[in-house]
Amino acid sequence: MENNTLAGRDAAPVHSMYVDNPQLRSQSTNSSPNDATVTGAEFFAQLRAALTSNLPDDSERSAILARLDTLEKAKGYTFLRHYSAFIAGAANHMAVVSPFVPGLTSILTRA
Repeated sequence: MENNTLAGRDAAPVHSMYVDNPQLRSQSTNSSPNDATVTGAEFFAQLRAALTSNLPDDSERSAILARLDTLEKAKGYTFLRHYSAFIAGAANHMAVVSPFVPGLTSILTRA
């Protein structure tokens, strides 16, 4: 569920994650292992950290992280285009990326 206002103020988008992903660390008090709610910034920071610590090749890692940066800034239709480019670039590292695909997909369906 995305909520852009909180008591009349702009708030960071919140992306509900319904995945069994021990890598996602939510600031939520919800203790359910299958329901972590994270902000977009938290989500992308966690994905970036996973890629940084698990991809050994510096040049390939840099290219994938650049695509992730572009994806994080994308809105609407451009998110779909950059999502496709990110997934294609990270295809050889799905063991790292796959826990985050449901979250990316949830953003994609809202874009």
